[in-house]
Amino acid sequence: MFETFLNDAPRGNLPGVKKYLRENDIKSRILPARDAVKRMDPRPEEFLVVVALMFWSSEETSMSEEITQISQRYRQTILKELHAFYRLEMGLDNYAARLGELMMMLQVFDRTKEMKEHFEVMHLFGVLPDDNFMYRLQKD
Repeated sequence: MFETFLNDAPRGNLPGVKKYLRENDIKSRILPARDAVKRMDPRPEEFLVVVALMFWSSEETSMSEEITQISQRYRQTILKELHAFYRLEMGLDNYAARLGELMMMLQVFDRTKEMKEHFEVMHLFGVLPDDNFMYRLQKD
């Protein structure tokens, strides 16, 4: 899979970075996500909540205070709607365990740190130069 991805890399230790990417294959990260979804069996509304919360997550990014406040407000609104959904639509009074599983799905799907690590490894192997757009984008 990664063989063609690095075909046009200008320089660097291509065999080293290909070995690293093969050993840290993204497929091995899909299985835990698939297992988490299968175990929880989320309703479509719950899955959309996970996607929306991932989108409005701003903990690890440097954003303006205004955007951070908007993000927090939307996250609170989403969680209030989820509360109403559990109580009114699903008829659950005690849904703490289900909510906990849903929040754990966020961790399973959030791979931002790993992608940053992959880019940094490619940089260390000399495949991505300092001025590479994608490297600088994830670095900043």
